[in-house]
Amino acid sequence: MSYLDKVVERRDAVKAEMDAVLEAVASENRTDLTAEETTKVDALVSESRSLDEKIEKLSAQATADRKASEAREAVAEIATPKVGGFKVTKEVRTYAPESDSSFFKDAYNAQFKSDYAAQERLARHQREESIERRDVGTAQFEGLVIPQYLTEFAAPLARAGRPFADFATAKHTLPPAGMTLNISRMTTGSSTAVQVTQNDAVSETDVDDTLLTINVRTIAGQQDLSRQAIERGTGIDAFVAQDLIRSWHTTLDNQILNGAGTAGTIEGLRNAGGNTVTFTTTAPTVALLYPKLADAVQKIQTNSFVQPTHFLMHPRRLAFLLASDKLICATNSLPNAPTPSSILACRH
Repeated sequence: MSYLDKVVERRDAVKAEMDAVLEAVASENRTDLTAEETTKVDALVSESRSLDEKIEKLSAQATADRKASEAREAVAEIATPKVGGFKVTKEVRTYAPESDSSFFKDAYNAQFKSDYAAQERLARHQREESIERRDVGTAQFEGLVIPQYLTEFAAPLARAGRPFADFATAKHTLPPAGMTLNISRMTTGSSTAVQVTQNDAVSETDVDDTLLTINVRTIAGQQDLSRQAIERGTGIDAFVAQDLIRSWHTTLDNQILNGAGTAGTIEGLRNAGGNTVTFTTTAPTVALLYPKLADAVQKIQTNSFVQPTHFLMHPRRLAFLLASDKLICATNSLPNAPTPSSILACRH
């Protein structure tokens, strides 16, 4: 308890004692106090007045202290803001779908018309990208980073997209400089052998590696838009950017699978070596295909000593398997196999 609380508690106790004396006199139908009662009441009254004075002074001091503390806090928030004391609010991004601003129109106006407002919006957009998408790595382009929302809407023209690229679990950010990436690949490993007798020399083979060189490739496209389309059109920037980006995704996915690695192309998975199983027949059936799938599994297990987890196939291949009336799915044929709908392990 504070000192003020204790004084108030004592004043209440004194008042209760005085009330008890007066109630005793009233219960005996007396109008006068005895000498002993008078002395006691006088002492209690004197103490009560003294306590009331203390309470008044202490209350006034507490009120003044509270007001002074509030004033100090108000001044401190202005003079010395707290570190990390930010107020979280929601603000629409500069080029959000619900925004009235057009990214391409601003890019055009900022470059050819010296539009200060357009330049300011592009600069604000760049700050948003650098804060929320630090891995973009395009600070040198003065804010000309295509807003991410433009990639999220369905484009009118049907595109295959990038299902294979998206399935890849290992995605890495491209280094900021250089046109080649060199990755060490061990070609000669260590050796171990049984030590025949004590103090015999142990097996030793010097490890050796070969650099796997990957060339940086560029996939690009463009569209020529008239000045009138940019200045007077509505939503043209989003319409065109969506199709360009979706086309880029489709080309990238095809390159990852089928690129030859020459003439500026990516070396795709089908041309990079690995295990090849060929299935050639003029009358394909699930019964003929299944041994080939099993052969692919054992090749991975034999050459890489790892367990394959998925078959990636074109939808029409999956439809071919599902359409067979003699297909029996065995989900336990491959450890850790996904659901039967992916047709990882089936037998006739």
